[in-house]
This record gives sequence, C-alpha cells and structure tokens, in this order.
Amino acid sequence: MRSLRNNYFLKKNAWLKNFNDIRINSQIPQRQARLPITLTFRKHYAGACSTLNKSESCVGRKADAKTILIIEGLYLKRISTSPNWQASCQLRNTYLRKSTGTADERQATITALEWFFLLRQRVELGIRFQRISFNNLTENFLKTVIGDNKFRFYRDTIERHLVPYFGDLRDIRKITDGMVSDYLVERRNKKEQQPLPQTLNRENTVLRQLLNFAVMQKWLPEKVKVPYINQSQTVRRRRHFTPEEYGRLIKQAKQRIKEAQAIATSRHTINNRRLLLDAIIIMANSGLRVDELHRMTWRNMDWTKGDLKLEYVGKRKSARKMVLRYSAIAAIARIGRRRQQWLEQQGEPTILDPNERIMSMPSGIPIASFKRCSGCCWKNVALNIKTIMSAIH
Repeated sequence: MRSLRNNYFLKKNAWLKNFNDIRINSQIPQRQARLPITLTFRKHYAGACSTLNKSESCVGRKADAKTILIIEGLYLKRISTSPNWQASCQLRNTYLRKSTGTADERQATITALEWFFLLRQRVELGIRFQRISFNNLTENFLKTVIGDNKFRFYRDTIERHLVPYFGDLRDIRKITDGMVSDYLVERRNKKEQQPLPQTLNRENTVLRQLLNFAVMQKWLPEKVKVPYINQSQTVRRRRHFTPEEYGRLIKQAKQRIKEAQAIATSRHTINNRRLLLDAIIIMANSGLRVDELHRMTWRNMDWTKGDLKLEYVGKRKSARKMVLRYSAIAAIARIGRRRQQWLEQQGEPTILDPNERIMSMPSGIPIASFKRCSGCCWKNVALNIKTIMSAIH
C-alpha cells in the first residue's frame, strides 16, 4: 500500500507542476484553474484507492487514536466538539486547520489533499493563505490614507456603513459579487428615504478601494466587482452667477466698505471687507475653485505673464496653470500692496514671502473661510440660496 501511495503522489506532484506551467503561460484566472485540479485529482485518487484492500485504510498511517498522517506535513484529526475530520498542516511556519465537513475517512482524505495542494499552489504563486478579517483589512487600509484630505470621509464611511455589514467576516475571501449586491440592497433600505445614487457611488468608492488594497496585498485572489450606479437622472448642479447678480454683489461689497469707513469701525473689519471684495473679483475672473483660492501663495503668481501656477490643488490634487483676467490680477496686486504697507509700518522688509497665502489679512494671518464676514452681504443682495452656498464654500 505504501508503495502504491508513493508512486501516486510522485505522479500527482509532476502533474501539478505541469498544470501550473500551463496556467501561468496561458494566464488562466485562478478560479478557472481550480476546476481541472479538483476533477483530475478526484479521478486519479479514486482509481488509486479502489485498488487497495477494503480492510486497509485509504492512505496514511495512524499516529494515535484520533490523528492520521496522510503525507508529510498533512494530518487528519478528530476533535471532541465535532464528528467531522479536521485537516491540519503547516506551511511557511504557519499552522493551518480546516474542517473537511465529513465523518467519512476516505472522503475526508480526498478533501484534505485537495486543500493542501491548493495551499501549496498559492505559496508557489506568491498568494498569501493567511485568513484576514474585514476589521484587520480596514485597519491596515486607513494607515495608508492618513494625512489624505479624504481620510475623515474614508473613516466615517467605513465605521458607519461598511463595518456594520462586513465587520463579522473573519475571512475577506468570502466577499463575493453577490455579497456586495446584498449590501447595496440593505444600504438603500437602511432609512425610510433612500440615498441618492451619487451618495452610494461615493461610498462604493471606499469599498472598491478597500477590496483593491486587499488584492494588492494578495489577501484576495482577484478583484470583487463593486457596481457603479447611474446618477444621470439625479445630478443637481448649482447654477452659475448671472451678470446682474455679480453686479449687485460687487456693489453691495463696496457699499459695506464705505459704511465701515464712515462709522470709523475697527481697522480689522475694514480690511476684512476689502479682502472679501477682492476675493469675489478674483473668483469671478479666474475660474478658481474655492479651495484653490485659499491655497494659492505668492510664489504661484507670475506677474510678467499674468499667470497663476497651481500645485497639488483641486479635486485631483494636480498642478495646472490658469490665465487670469486683468481684474483678477489687479485684485491680487491690491492684496499685496496692503500687505507691504503693513510690513513697512512694522519696520520690516517689504518683500512678500513666497510661501505666504495670498488670501490673508495685511498682518499675514490667512483667512480660512468668508462665511462670517459675508453673511450680511448675501442677504442684502437677495441671491438664490444655492448660489450663496456656492460662494461661501
């Protein structure tokens, strides 16, 4: 019996090596590659076992009453809590165990050998076979996005929506396309009012990046499909300012500066309102986004060509060059002159710091938002509420 067993496994190892070479050269996906391994293995193994004496064990020798050594490194064990055989092995100094799902010794041996050779194949292909839980996946993923502007959104989406559904998974390899589809159904019905498709797409982006990170770390054999939901019927864009609205806004901003000068209010209030006026002019004559307006520095400004060179800004965090209109250039120049006048009053050199934010008070303190100082201006102009939200953000 032992001679028959050794001859069979020599042939089995040779066949697996040839199959791996074929699969790698022809780039067959791993899930498709598992099927011929299982079918061929069952066929040859069943033929080998049928030649044994029925009174003898299928293969291997008994180490004790509850443990059977199948081949070197692979065992069948019985535990007190289950009638089924448990397959156990050790690969790369890692102890692994799996239930065969049967109490029949012959069937358990077949299942254990299939599992063992698939693990060895993963080791040869560089695929990790350790079990990774979903919570462990999210913890490692968030470490890679610390410092990113969207870190808070990633963390909140994972804790609020993904962990309550996937958090109990102890092995992320159980995540399938069907499970993702079931998650989307539950997410839609989580509240009485269903979320908009664009909201789901933003959250699905986090799930998609999580699973792609798992594939990159070789914790998943292949990508799991996260669908994109059509949002063409529900996208609502804020309308643009009309020329009439822009004219009323500029007139009101200038009027508020005159009112502050007439009643002799604090210098800080006057400078704040002047900066708001210049910011409105710059936004209307440059095409800058609000976050780009607050991030631009003096070194980004090319005075000879009238260009603004932005670096690592905007939605894509990329670099781009913008051609400014004369009104925008003049507004930036006014901000610079007020800054130089303040430096001169303090007895300091009037050279502008290249790394200093342009949207700053004459003292050099940057302005993070115009929400507080612009409230009265928006109300007096009587703009549409969505237009106001576009401006103050």
